[in-house]
Amino acid sequence: SCMLSVQESETSCVLTGEHNSYRDVKVIRNINFNKNSFLIKVTDSLFKINNNFSPETFLSFHLGESIYAYVNDDKIFLANEKSEYILRLCTDNAKPVFVKGLESSELISVSGLGFEELFPTTSIHFLIKGSSINWSIDIDKAIS
Repeated sequence: SCMLSVQESETSCVLTGEHNSYRDVKVIRNINFNKNSFLIKVTDSLFKINNNFSPETFLSFHLGESIYAYVNDDKIFLANEKSEYILRLCTDNAKPVFVKGLESSELISVSGLGFEELFPTTSIHFLIKGSSINWSIDIDKAIS
C-alpha cells in the first residue's frame, strides 16, 4: 500500500509519502521544498514490520549520463558540463560510497534498456544508520 499527502504554504511545500513495497519494512519520505530558494530537505525513515528487517540499508542516488560528482568539505557536488549550475548534496554525517559498474562486490551500479543488457553507470550510496537519514539538495553556485 502507499499514501501521499501535500501541505502548501506561501513559502514552502511539504510532501509526505509512505509505502511498504519492500519486504519487512515501511518507508516514509518527507520532502520540504522552500519556495524562496532552491532548497529541498528530505527525511527518509524506515520502520520494521517484523524482526526480519535488514539493518544494512542504503540511500542511493543513480547519476544520469554526463553527470559527474566530486567531494569537497564533506559535501557532494553534482554537475553537468552542459549546465551553468552545480547542485550540492548534503547528508547528516553519512559517508558516501561511490560505485561504478560492477567494481564492488557489495553494491553495483548498472542500467539497461533491453533484455539482458548491462551498462556500467555511477551511483552514490549512503548507509542509513539507525532508522532514518536526513539529506538536502540545493544550488551551490552557477558556473561562470
